[in-house]
Formats: sequence, C-alpha cells, structure tokens
Amino acid sequence: MNIKIEKSSHPRYSWELSAPKKMFGKRIREFHKTKADAERSKSALMKKWDVQNTPLDPKFAAVTARYQDEMTLEQFEDAMRDKVQHLKQTNRTFDDVQNEFVTELKRLHERKVHGKRYWKDHKNGLARLAQKLKKSPKDDGPLLRDINKAMLDDFYDNELEQGYSPRTIKNYIDYLSALFIWATKKGYVTKNPARDIRLASYKPEVHILNADQIQTLLNHACWYTKCWILFGAFGGARSSEIGYLRWEDIRMEQNE
Repeated sequence: MNIKIEKSSHPRYSWELSAPKKMFGKRIREFHKTKADAERSKSALMKKWDVQNTPLDPKFAAVTARYQDEMTLEQFEDAMRDKVQHLKQTNRTFDDVQNEFVTELKRLHERKVHGKRYWKDHKNGLARLAQKLKKSPKDDGPLLRDINKAMLDDFYDNELEQGYSPRTIKNYIDYLSALFIWATKKGYVTKNPARDIRLASYKPEVHILNADQIQTLLNHACWYTKCWILFGAFGGARSSEIGYLRWEDIRMEQNE
C-alpha cells in the first residue's frame, strides 16, 4: 500500500496527499499548503496503518480471549483506554504531591493572592490527611492516581465511626479537592474524585459563651490565643478579621 504526496493544482494548497481505499476502508485525499505539512500527515497515517496491521502478540491475544464473551468490542476498548490513561498519570505519592501543592500555596500567599490562614489551613489539613490515608506509620501512602471515590467513601465512613464531625470531614474533602484541581491543571491526574463524594448537610449549632466560660478559656490559653479570644469576645471581630489585623489598626489612646 502506498500513501502518495504529489503537487496539487489547487489554487491555495500546493500539495496533495492520497491513500487508497484498501488501506483505511475509504479513500483519503488531503490538501496541504506546504510539503512539510503533508509529510507530517503521511507519518500519522503510516503509524495508524502499522497499528492496524501489526500482528497481536500471542500472550496479549490469550488475555483478550478471556474477556471477549464478557464485553463488547466498544466496552473492551473503553476499558483499555481508561486503564492507559490511569497508568499515564503521575506515579508520585499523595504525600509527595501535597507537599508540592502546599509549597505553591505558600508562594501564592507571598504574592498576596490569598491569606496566610488559607495556606496554613491547607498545609495542616493535607498533612493530617496524608497520615490518615497511610495503612501504617512506615507506609508511603497511596499514589495520587490511586485515590478514587471508593477510597474516599471508606475514609468518610471511618472518620464518622471514630467520632469526627461532618464539618471536620468536609474540610478534609475540600482541601483534597483543591489539591486535585491544581494537580489536574499540572497534568498529574485527569479527574478530581473528591467532587464525586456526597457530603452530609451540616449546620453547626451556635452557642454564646458566658463570662465564666470565657474566663476558663483565658486561664488555659497562651498569650497569642488570648488575643484572639479577647478580640472575638469583646471586639465582636470574626476570626478572618482578627487574622488581618495590624498594629496600625490598634489605637490605644482611643481604646479602639
């Protein structure tokens, strides 16, 4: 079989590529502006032809035969495609990738893209999650590409059984989702399994601390934490607002 490249009489395209019907089931005729473009197209077609006409290794044929009665040709091809995509994803561990992600968050924080609390929350949350996903302290943890919906559903149920609140578990899933969104853009993975997890609706009860409870907190808090408690209890400031306070925001002479 022969794929030909010839000069074309077309007014805008100088080169013509053609392949006979016997090669691909239909005649192929393409027009290209340059000979280099035509050569690239010919190379792609030759690779396709080689794939179609390369004899299947007997070992592969034997494995294929085991499943030919269990799925259609289209299903078999889809399964193979999914597996190949899975294997092409990064073979790095979740722990390794989350460290890279947190380093990127720190850099974005230094650029003032997001606040320090956002970076710190993700850093601490993902570090704890990495430990929870390990089967043992000496285990390297799962590969990032192996984290799937089934694994996360088991994690969710196990955390509930251990008494963790739905809100705490949701935070872990949110941190993980942010990592997978970033990893997808980096080409490490192809999808975000955290998006497939159905989370329980959660609305925490709101309690107002009385004076004795606030005093108990102050008695057991370090100096840094006492400042947060005092600003929140007596200044009415939210945690996010306290986190952005600077010394120039404090006016001692005006008690503000």
